Amino acid sequence: MDMRRVDEIQPVADSIDVEERRSVLEPGLLRTLVAYFLLMALVPVIAVGVFSYLQARDGLRVLSVGALEATSAQRELFIQNWFDYRFRDLDAQARAAGNVRLLASLQQAHSDSGKPIGKFVGSYGWATLVDGATDDLDAFRRIYDYHDVFLIDINGNILYTSIAESDLGTNLFDGPYSGTLFSEACKRALAGDRATFSDLELYAPSDNSVAGFLVSPMSDDHGQMIGLMALQIRTDSIDRMMQLSAGQASGRESYLVGTDGVLRSNRAGISKTTALHDTIDTEQTRAWLRTHADGGDAATTVHSASIYDGPADEPVVGLHRDIQIADVSWALISEIEERNAFAASSRLLNVIRLLIVAVAVIVLLFSVTLASRLSRPIRRLAAAADSVAGGDLNQNLDPYGENEIGAMTRSFNSMVDGLRESSERQASEDWIMGGRYLVSDAIRGVRDANIIG
Repeated sequence: MDMRRVDEIQPVADSIDVEERRSVLEPGLLRTLVAYFLLMALVPVIAVGVFSYLQARDGLRVLSVGALEATSAQRELFIQNWFDYRFRDLDAQARAAGNVRLLASLQQAHSDSGKPIGKFVGSYGWATLVDGATDDLDAFRRIYDYHDVFLIDINGNILYTSIAESDLGTNLFDGPYSGTLFSEACKRALAGDRATFSDLELYAPSDNSVAGFLVSPMSDDHGQMIGLMALQIRTDSIDRMMQLSAGQASGRESYLVGTDGVLRSNRAGISKTTALHDTIDTEQTRAWLRTHADGGDAATTVHSASIYDGPADEPVVGLHRDIQIADVSWALISEIEERNAFAASSRLLNVIRLLIVAVAVIVLLFSVTLASRLSRPIRRLAAAADSVAGGDLNQNLDPYGENEIGAMTRSFNSMVDGLRESSERQASEDWIMGGRYLVSDAIRGVRDANIIG
């Protein structure tokens, strides 16, 4: 009987083995267990990774903004000091007795000549006054790297320039250059009796190069204003300072913008001239322009950093500072490309991604193995229960360890054994009852035969 039972159980075991080879993706206990294991393992890793990434990004943002603020403050200090020294040069030359005498002499000679300014400049009388009297001015221009030096009377006549460009002998107020910023600066200096700055412009007499003019009143020994001295500055030093430590490799850039939104300095890494040619329309420039439009005070304006699309349409972290030169306002914009600012956090994010993938693979392998070991005896038990429900009582499963599943398997075996014994007793009783009926029928047949006989 035992051998028959083993032989009959074998096909059931084979069907169970086939059932065990189901995929993890199929609905069932295996998929549920694997999903739970993955969830329990990955959720903490992802949570810690996201938190670490956000913390690192915030920290790098603070560092980037701090570096930008330091760089911006350094450039602002350089520009302010650079212009302060230029104004000191201008004040010293405007007060120099020799320069005051030369302007007074030229103005008097021009008045006495009765000639138009264009005829007077270059005349013998003009040349006699200028010859030898301007050596100090010429030396000053060369030593301190100014493009040109001007002496202008109170009527706007340019009586002297150091390099004699086409503006010499013209009138700034009604001549060909009356529409220049240089002319406006001269008018403000005369009206306010103070030094002024013209802002930068493309100046035609200097081949339309970028030019700026510092203008100061000149007075005689009695304090009477007799005219103006102007210095035409070069902006190369400002460009070099703006481009220091800038470029594609570092992702850093600083540039100056005027109240018209046009660049006042050349951008790093661009071969063409951008100063006074390119307009900058970014979040920081718009914020600065709104401040000036609203009458904001540069000394109290908060210049918070932000992330926005920079001039090259690439995300940058940037901030701005106000630069005030006499009565001219500029914005100093300092930026660093977002990918450079957050390069370390990007690398951390890649490490976190790899870690999550590695953990997922390891946990998947472990969970599939463990879940299979847990679900296999349950699936076998379920298959055997289905067979018993179908009337096949020849089921006997091996207990799966000394645990709850093993106890459940032993209970199942006991139940099946009880059902089998009950079935066998019922079969015996049915056989006995069947035999009784047969004997009874036989006896009744004999009795009936005797009666008939």
